[in-house]
Amino acid sequence: MGKLIDQKAIQKLNEAVLKSMKECKANGTAWKPPFTGKSRGLAYNMFTNHELTGGNQIIALFFGADDRWATFGALKKNGMKWRKGSKAVTFIRPIILKKDKDGKDLDEPVVIGFKDYYMINGADIVDIDADKDELTKKFESVEVPAEDKHRVIEAFVKKTGIKVEESDLARCYYAQNSDHVHMTFKSNFDDLDSYYSVLLHEIGHATGHKSRLNRFEKSDSYGSGLYSNSYAFEELVAELTSMYLSVHFELAHEPTKDNATYLNAWIKGLGDDETFIWKASSEAMKAVKYLMKLTEKEYQKAA
Repeated sequence: MGKLIDQKAIQKLNEAVLKSMKECKANGTAWKPPFTGKSRGLAYNMFTNHELTGGNQIIALFFGADDRWATFGALKKNGMKWRKGSKAVTFIRPIILKKDKDGKDLDEPVVIGFKDYYMINGADIVDIDADKDELTKKFESVEVPAEDKHRVIEAFVKKTGIKVEESDLARCYYAQNSDHVHMTFKSNFDDLDSYYSVLLHEIGHATGHKSRLNRFEKSDSYGSGLYSNSYAFEELVAELTSMYLSVHFELAHEPTKDNATYLNAWIKGLGDDETFIWKASSEAMKAVKYLMKLTEKEYQKAA
């Protein structure tokens, strides 16, 4: 049992994200993680069909080429093997106390520590697709037209009930006091993928409202100084929410124009606190889960 900051997975993730962000800063570009722009969904356990939650999602997306993951035990139980020389990836599992010292159920389960556990990525599992017939393989290889993806996202945003307004004002933002998202006209963007990436970013901010996840009041993270860690943290939560939703919808994610502006603050946050990216990912996945439930979509992977 150990603290979150003591876990190997936290340290490895922090190093990888820091390296990625510093490379983008050196190149004068916005932060675009290696998992963006790939045609795959969010990471999930291939035997339980549960999508990975919290910081485990960004670990999986950073260190795996396939969206499917499995523990060694599950692979052995199902008679499957992993490729020789393949490396397991370290994830984190909370240790939850559900009963008191007298054996009675607690009103609220308590996290008392964390422990590492290991999984193998689908790309390293032998014959993972051997049981798929040719029709299934052919269907999976068909590219969904961009306009169809855009229509799905439009419907998704509408079902959230979050108010979205458009004008020719060349700014996109979420206004907390009036609880609405403002988007400049689509014609002001270089392409529609960029428009929808920004829209999902602003929708990510909107999940923090007191009527939803109440993230702003809990963390005092919205509306503070531009380079304070609290403001940077909220911007990272919104950007990760947009990235995760883009991965889910197989949208070619394009960072917001302000992404590069926040790089210094994000790098500082990661340097000051190794759990910064893990916590931001955890909040982003809460936002994704909330939005999926809000739109009555199945949050778990279909069997």
